[in-house]
This record gives sequence, structure tokens and C-alpha cells, in this order.
Amino acid sequence: MFCILGGAECCAGTSETDASAAKWSDGWYQGAEGYNQAVDEYQRTNRPMVVYINVGWCPYCRRFEQDVLSSPLVMDFLKDKIKVSVDPDHGSREKGIAMKYRIRGFPSFFLHPPQPARAVQLYTGVTPEEFIELFEPATQ
Repeated sequence: MFCILGGAECCAGTSETDASAAKWSDGWYQGAEGYNQAVDEYQRTNRPMVVYINVGWCPYCRRFEQDVLSSPLVMDFLKDKIKVSVDPDHGSREKGIAMKYRIRGFPSFFLHPPQPARAVQLYTGVTPEEFIELFEPATQ
């Protein structure tokens, strides 16, 4: 499931327990500047890089964050990857990054395997276990 571009505006709240737990976005680069830093690190280190493109009004983005990215299993799996989150609604540079990936809906999640491979889009409507099963072969 995902939000189609230009879809209806939605809101998703957070619970009080979210604040006490480690956030999925801890250690993630953010926005266009963060994207540039992540690409620089990717080119220097040859480590896998993930790009998560999402918008604030998308309930499927919040569900993916809550059910998959916040999973301790996935957080542990991603700990040594270069991670960046981009919201195209935050500015023209962020929108340009989303256009580069030719996204058609939200959330969109891309993996750049160790170089010189091109980005692979991963399906977001999965369980944490399925996410890792899809992710691992794409890094080979």
C-alpha cells in the first residue's frame, strides 16, 4: 500500500510510547543536504545506501515507519548501512531528488548496493522479516 502523488491529505499521530523508544530515524541523514552527505559517504566507503522518500501527510509512510523501520530487527539490520530520508514537500532540492528516482507514490524506498550498481526499489508493504528477505539479495 502507498499514497499516490497528489493524494488526499491525511494526518497520523504518534503515541506517548514513541518518544521513549529509539526512533527509526536516529542516525539517518535528512533532506537534500543529508542526501548529498550520504552520497559522498557512499562513494567513499562503498557501503550500501538506502534512500527513503516520504511525505508528512502519507498514512502509509507512517505505517511503514511504525511497522517496519521501527522494528528492532530492521533497525539492527540497517545499523551499518548509509541511510537518508527525503521529504519532497520540504523544498525544491528535495523534490528534485524524488524526481531523480521517478517515484510514483509514497512511501518509496531504494537501495544502492555496493558500487557500481544502480538503485533497486524495494517494496514497502511488507513485514520486517519480509523486508530483510527482500533487502539482503539486493546487496549482493
